[in-house]
Amino acid sequence: MESGFRAAPTALRLVAGLVDLAVEAALGAALAWWLLPAEEWPPRYWNLMDYAVDIACHHPDLAARAAWPFVVVFLVWETLWGRAAGNTPFARILGMRIVTSRGRRPGVLRLGLRAILSLAGGLLAFTGPLLAIVHPRRRMLHDMMTRCHVLLGAAPPDADARPDDAEAPALRGGPYRDGPFRGGTW
Repeated sequence: MESGFRAAPTALRLVAGLVDLAVEAALGAALAWWLLPAEEWPPRYWNLMDYAVDIACHHPDLAARAAWPFVVVFLVWETLWGRAAGNTPFARILGMRIVTSRGRRPGVLRLGLRAILSLAGGLLAFTGPLLAIVHPRRRMLHDMMTRCHVLLGAAPPDADARPDDAEAPALRGGPYRDGPFRGGTW
């Protein structure tokens, strides 16, 4: 039986993640600029990359205080959009949805933990995203640790059914338990 749901391609997930990360970084930078007084920042010059490196090397306390707004924006963005829309905005535009191994929408705690693990895996030499390149089911480390799947296409119609609902089919076994395979279908 073919369900029509498949794992989101790794390249598509990376593109959506980078676009969302750019938006999150811009919001985090604006928040850091607003929270930290202008007198604390060293004089700015035209090359922003050199400026960022100089701040990180010569003012590590300022760099750490400026990084916290980004972390907060990242966690809130990933968690709230994941809960409200099923994934972040650009990923939803591309048709991707996050579901649990049982085929349901993940809760706020699971999405928050997924965001924390995603950030940690990205900072630790891109461990999470690199794993998706070699994993047979295109799963990133934070997805495996939180038992989530990123699917391409709409969620199954019974994905939000309660497990005690007599009319809902049992989702314990089947495609969500083992994850989507690379063959294009389940």
